[in-house]
Amino acid sequence: MYKEMGLGEIGHLLSCNRDAAFCVGYSEDMELTRTQTIMEGAPHCDFRYRMKG
Repeated sequence: MYKEMGLGEIGHLLSCNRDAAFCVGYSEDMELTRTQTIMEGAPHCDFRYRMKG
């Protein structure tokens, strides 16, 4: 979608960057771990949501 709109280079900022803020808003006990995203050129997103403790 972002590529079609000519925003492929910043798609990760517009979409993937929101994930950490989502965790904080949902629960202070939730944490996100991710080392790569498709939007940044990786073959897959390796995100994991976990509850602390």
